Amino acid sequence: ILHKDIDKLSKYACTFGLSTGIMVFMKITLTAPIFAMILCILFLLIREKAYFQILSSIGSFLFGFFISLFPVVIYFSYHGAIEDLIYQEFIFGFLRGTDYGESFNLLWELKLSAFYVVFFFALFQKSLKAPFRILLFTMSVIGYIFLHLGTPFIYYFTSTLPVFVLGLSLFLQLNDPFVITLKLSFLIPLLAFFVFSGFYVGEALNRIGDCIDAKTNPYYQNYYEQSLELCSLIPEQERQSIYCLESSCTWFEINQVLPAYKYQINLPFFIALDPSIEWDLYYYFLNKPAKWLVTSPLEDLDIPDSIKDEVRYRYELITFNDFHELYTLRR
Repeated sequence: ILHKDIDKLSKYACTFGLSTGIMVFMKITLTAPIFAMILCILFLLIREKAYFQILSSIGSFLFGFFISLFPVVIYFSYHGAIEDLIYQEFIFGFLRGTDYGESFNLLWELKLSAFYVVFFFALFQKSLKAPFRILLFTMSVIGYIFLHLGTPFIYYFTSTLPVFVLGLSLFLQLNDPFVITLKLSFLIPLLAFFVFSGFYVGEALNRIGDCIDAKTNPYYQNYYEQSLELCSLIPEQERQSIYCLESSCTWFEINQVLPAYKYQINLPFFIALDPSIEWDLYYYFLNKPAKWLVTSPLEDLDIPDSIKDEVRYRYELITFNDFHELYTLRR
């Protein structure tokens, strides 16, 4: 668009469609940068009155999107789980993505400071070409809105990186970072950059420190050893039939097995979002329970009593350790 060579857009639109489809089924919240770029390109094409290119790009985009959709649909159809896919990815995903587990606060806004960096740069940098200005405005505003629709889990903020990298590269093209000027177009983005960098550098160092400490923390070593010991009591040929009721997914990662049902963590939170999940679990225990059940101490779990009663009725406690209890299905 910048070089008036819009005939090539349709092939890039196919890549956009492919990327969008992949992101939709990974984490739909993180599609904000792609969605913003699509809106920007559409606006620029309308401004250029390139209506044929709009239609051909839409067709190419949909083609790429359905290419990414095809293997997902085939896989879930084969396993009879299309309804589960739609529910988990879109219906429940929307409920979780728009739930506010914490109120707006300064820390939340600091995590979004990359959007401020780019927004102020696009606003004050007079020499920035119009297509880039519109793109940066769109990506920063859309991204900001998306991340205010619900509780901002820490990994959501990776969606700030595409616009930040693009904005930083354009800033370095138009400004010499080693020459300090008093222009607002230089000072405001630079100040916002240091706020962004200061926050994320500190967070990154803390995370690295946590990982280093975890290797020597006896708690994690005990958890690892006791997880292996508990799983060793389950016959290897029966390890495809283990349900984990409100325990860490780490247990399954350590033992390299998969849970036998779809709800195994965050049950109080999930049931609060959708009470039908409680009945779904009740139906599961009533009709097709796994042979083995691993759980954190049952009495301490903040889950409905009806589920606890089903566990006690259908399962027998075999053993327990500092972290988990192991049950087997009554004969």
